[in-house]
Amino acid sequence: MSSHGPQALIRAHATYRGEGIPMVLATVIRTRGSTYRKAGARMLMTAEGDATGIVGGGCFDSDLLEQAQAVAREGKPRSLVYDMRSPDEAIWGLGLGCEGEVTLFLQPLSDEGNPLLCLEELMADDRPGRIVTLLESANGSPPGFSWIAGGSSGPVAIDGEETGFRSGTPPVFVDGFRPPPRLLICGAGVDAVPLARQGLQLGWRVTVLDHRPGHVRAERFPDDAEVAHFNGALTPLMARADAAVVMSHNLNADRDYLRALAGTKIGYLGALGPTARRERLLEELADESLPDRLRGPVGLDLGGELPEEIALSITAEIQAFLHAARGRPLTPP
Repeated sequence: MSSHGPQALIRAHATYRGEGIPMVLATVIRTRGSTYRKAGARMLMTAEGDATGIVGGGCFDSDLLEQAQAVAREGKPRSLVYDMRSPDEAIWGLGLGCEGEVTLFLQPLSDEGNPLLCLEELMADDRPGRIVTLLESANGSPPGFSWIAGGSSGPVAIDGEETGFRSGTPPVFVDGFRPPPRLLICGAGVDAVPLARQGLQLGWRVTVLDHRPGHVRAERFPDDAEVAHFNGALTPLMARADAAVVMSHNLNADRDYLRALAGTKIGYLGALGPTARRERLLEELADESLPDRLRGPVGLDLGGELPEEIALSITAEIQAFLHAARGRPLTPP
């Protein structure tokens, strides 16, 4: 599973909170130039040096942990700027070379005005929203106080939908949140296991369905995957998916899955198997909405034939689809 996405942050926060361990949250609030992460990236740290999430890709994380320990001792938030464009970076001994500037806000966490509790609420409700964090005190609320814009009253009014740093009075950081993508896997065979695992590692929410009761055993899949029985009918959980892959290795079952999914608005719909199998499924279903939507063979041409290699091919294509990317090499030919 991913150790960097919102689920990982929420899980780690709940664990530390339950054990009474002091925590410091680092949030990227502004960037300039080329940086590893952009505004909104978060990293949760403890005074003992444990960390969940990533904000610097190793560029300045060791220094950031030391800064977080100071924040934990003092109990006061602070802003940090790592200017990796400066020739003076060699003096720091960091050797960054990323040629960008990152501004972070470090805050000790408590139960009141906690941005991760706001994040947990949005995740639980499965809805987008904006988490606003004070960077200076305002109307009796301290720096670091966070709330969900529009969902509950905050110490200052927030207008507009744009996200990022706002240099008003007081300055705030507005973080636009969207729930992670949902991957639906139809068919719980052995090759569905690495696909579920890779989807979770990317921070996606993963649901695995199968028409065979013996296959829908939760212990076969990573803990964060949801495993359920398919009874032939479309469910609200299926309809909410952002991407669906049909891979039961049974032609009749695949046809039933596709028949249920045909009426949904799922953007990415793929079927495992060769082109001839896709054409046969389309012919038997005779649904006019499917020919232009159904991808088959599913995945990018990466080579390989093992389940893990096939899963990588599929997750790569879904990742490109979700980000409207072309899935081509970044190095020009």
